[in-house]
Amino acid sequence: MGEKKYKAAGVIIKAEDTNKILLLKRSEVHHKFASQWSIPAGEIEKDEHPIDAVERETLEETKISGLDNISYLVSLVNNKKNEKFDIYTATIPEEIKPTLDFEHTDFVWHNPKDDLPKPMGIHMRNILQQQT
Repeated sequence: MGEKKYKAAGVIIKAEDTNKILLLKRSEVHHKFASQWSIPAGEIEKDEHPIDAVERETLEETKISGLDNISYLVSLVNNKKNEKFDIYTATIPEEIKPTLDFEHTDFVWHNPKDDLPKPMGIHMRNILQQQT
């Protein structure tokens, strides 16, 4: 079947001090999943390793650096669109207030024991629910 033409990577960031995860709300003008809650994520650049993309996108979208314990979790594949989205997990020592870029309008440190915010894509919702 070959390499997926569109590749992206995202990361579920957990604050070790509270066990909460960082969720971002995409802006209304975002080209994918506008106005939905998700994780820091973005396209993987040519010849870029997915972990490097996760670190770069997190820094661009939140100004958070220094992710620890980055590990692969799962890939979402859309064969009809020839797309692949790799999802990783990572930790940071404590909750910090992110500085959002223009692609996002809000953030929340989400307690996995609570209901996930809406709207959120069904695949992302399923993955995050499995992390509790």
